[in-house]
Amino acid sequence: MKLSKSDALLVYTLLFNQSSLGRSFDDQLDDVLDRIFAYLTDGDSGYEDEEALTSEESEETEEEDETESETEDEEESVQVDDYVPVSVLEDLSSASVTSPAGDEMTLEFEKSPTNSSSVDALLDNGTVIIEGISVVKLTEKSIELHDGSEWHVFGCKRVPKQWRKTFEPSVSYGIE
Repeated sequence: MKLSKSDALLVYTLLFNQSSLGRSFDDQLDDVLDRIFAYLTDGDSGYEDEEALTSEESEETEEEDETESETEDEEESVQVDDYVPVSVLEDLSSASVTSPAGDEMTLEFEKSPTNSSSVDALLDNGTVIIEGISVVKLTEKSIELHDGSEWHVFGCKRVPKQWRKTFEPSVSYGIE
């Protein structure tokens, strides 16, 4: 079993709270708490032979991994309600946006040199480029861009008139 530090901390906290309730399994619980605490403080899991998985445990882990991968693939697909041509996106004026970090910048689109059904988002005249934007969505206060793996959300106090004419609010536009 592999745990991230945050997972181990959560388990440690839960087990620590259980041990304070005076359960009959305090000795076993204290042993587990000690091993988890050692893992959290110095990365040692407390197991001498971590490769001692039985074939049955290994198969279960593989099945879980496959199920998680299928779920992740399904999550990556984004519903597209309508389409907009690359040429229309290239002709849009730049928009003043706020990055997730709170920085004021401009946003404009450029045809992707590698994929005809996507554009690159240029922030601050190209000082930052988000490649492969395949979906664009405007809301009342944001411009959302999907690059095939995640959404990039930019605040926008005033969406330019040209953008409002091109995109209906809350409609996901694929790029063609």
